Amino acid sequence: AFGHQVSVLAPAPDIALGKARLGRLVGDTPPLTGEDGVTVAVGGEIFDDAGPVADAAALIAAHYRNGTLERLAWLNGNFAALIVDAPRRRIVLASDRLGSYTLFVWRRNGALAVASRLDALLADDRVPRRLSLQGVTELLCYQRTVADHTQYADIRALPAAQIWTAQDDSWDERQTRRLAWRGSDFDEAEGAERLAHGMVTAVRRRTADAARHGLLLSGGLDARWVMAAARKAGAALSCLTLASHDNLEVAVARESAARAGMTFQFLPNPPGQLSANLDAATRASDGLFSAPLNLFGALPKIAESHDVLLSGHGLDYTLRGYYLPCVTPHVAGSVTRLPKLRAIPDGRPQTVADSLRVGIGRAALAGVLSAAARAGWDERRVNAMAAALASVDIEDPYDAWDAFLLHNLGRHYAYNDFVAMRSVIVHRPVTFDPDLFDLYLAMKPEWRAAGRMAHTAMKALGPDLMALPDANSALSANHGFATQILLLFARAAVRRVGLMRNPLLADPTWSHGSWSNYDELLRRDERFVARLNGLAQNPALLDSGLFEPQGLARVVDEHLGGRASHRKLLLQLLTLASWLEQHDYTGLVRDG
Repeated sequence: AFGHQVSVLAPAPDIALGKARLGRLVGDTPPLTGEDGVTVAVGGEIFDDAGPVADAAALIAAHYRNGTLERLAWLNGNFAALIVDAPRRRIVLASDRLGSYTLFVWRRNGALAVASRLDALLADDRVPRRLSLQGVTELLCYQRTVADHTQYADIRALPAAQIWTAQDDSWDERQTRRLAWRGSDFDEAEGAERLAHGMVTAVRRRTADAARHGLLLSGGLDARWVMAAARKAGAALSCLTLASHDNLEVAVARESAARAGMTFQFLPNPPGQLSANLDAATRASDGLFSAPLNLFGALPKIAESHDVLLSGHGLDYTLRGYYLPCVTPHVAGSVTRLPKLRAIPDGRPQTVADSLRVGIGRAALAGVLSAAARAGWDERRVNAMAAALASVDIEDPYDAWDAFLLHNLGRHYAYNDFVAMRSVIVHRPVTFDPDLFDLYLAMKPEWRAAGRMAHTAMKALGPDLMALPDANSALSANHGFATQILLLFARAAVRRVGLMRNPLLADPTWSHGSWSNYDELLRRDERFVARLNGLAQNPALLDSGLFEPQGLARVVDEHLGGRASHRKLLLQLLTLASWLEQHDYTGLVRDG
């Protein structure tokens, strides 16, 4: 159903533009060449108030000819552009405001190669395959690379809001817009009204064309908010829920769709089938994240009846401050995030790096790294954070946590599903529409942490939908986040004294939500177990000199034996091993 297609255009001698993809993508237009010899190729989409721009390449070409290319960072969309001006012997690369669509770049001695897929660039025989110690450090610490780094010393990634220009023997790089948090000119009540209106506007733009629109609907609140906005905008969405079995998440999503008058489809996602997609998912996400296994295998089936998928991705870590440094008490054997900021000394790179709620712990990493890799590890880790924070403007130190997560959206560790999705189907997130995102940038950190504005806006758009449970807590979504947490504490205490038990699952690899239980899946799936048991002898990992075989064997044994959970680390190691097995390397550069 998804045959490989390739097209090649040669706009000038020694220049070739090629495209390879799977299936038909909405808005997927060929490069545009004008009478003046300027060729523009665009990946992704741009929106105006009427919806998707019919010809994004023509819009960008007009900005180029008018000398206003820096305005691309003010456009609404998720895209990147490549411009070939053959008469002037000039090539220009440009990224959107958030760097949501990554271009990979190699250049040397007047030669330049650019690709939107890392493996496409590696197919060029001129491009060296030397691993970057800095890049691998970032992958293991933060489950992503930062700034312009990749896992290769000779390949760079175009960051957010950048214009890079090659002309004859010159090379110029400039940032056209800096991500900046600013003070608010509204109170929380007015902010909630603006959020509700902004959500409707953003969804209306993304459903204004004739595409077959779907929504990835969980039993939580973010996608439900998108669905409520679609109903308000008069847009019909086909709602899709993936889960290991027909659980609470599916039941809540099904009822939400019914109340909103939307069609609904449950797609069973058996955990035992996920491991078969490891290599393909790793390739599709450029090896720059843990392989996005949960959704990847279902994409071809979804694309048979959909052109576009909307999602609520990012609403939690923007409008609801999910990664802000909040109070996290230990109650009944678990760690719970309270909707209240905790005291921080500052927003320096070291402080943020030491307390960010993402990535893999230093203690776990230290056990698998060789002595040579551990040398300078912490310096490289903090330098990566400093590089990310250097590209944004921060006044309130609390904003530094969000600044790191958002400085390059296309390499956000949780965006991996949507990067992998591009070769099969179009993803249209609503979170980063300016009507919503600019409001987020104006919200005080304590407002975002509390989540009251977002919750009030959700209730305004869908009071009937908010009467249903939040599948993440099984409590009524009408309760504010602070109230939900108090009720969760009370329920945990009751379970602690044995008056209530967690509901049992028929299969240990299942969960009550849309994700599989990866702790157990890694222990029970034969393909995963075989790969894990092979890590300590894996040549792709060991030949780099970065890993210590006994340490790899130890963490695998601890996890498989149930004595510890190393889920994040093991998934990252499996992904890295898969990538390096598929794309050999020629050595290691101790950069950073």
